Amino acid sequence: MKAEFPKMLYHRTENPRIVNDPSELEALGPDWKESPAEFDMHRETEESFKRRTEQAQGLAKPAADEDADEAVEAAPKSRKK
Repeated sequence: MKAEFPKMLYHRTENPRIVNDPSELEALGPDWKESPAEFDMHRETEESFKRRTEQAQGLAKPAADEDADEAVEAAPKSRKK
């Protein structure tokens, strides 16, 4: 018979975690599952649908461009002597 603990738990947006007893399992809450297959990963969130629609209509930059813009803004400005 297989021992129930420790076991790996999965979350939709967080890294998997190992729990060693029922109290750790309960502390994580209902968003943690015993298999990643329990998540409908193909379901699109309202936010991602809105972003994708705006990108298709030319109202928003693709996500990769937004990340690049943030990196440029965060980079230190060069100084001329």
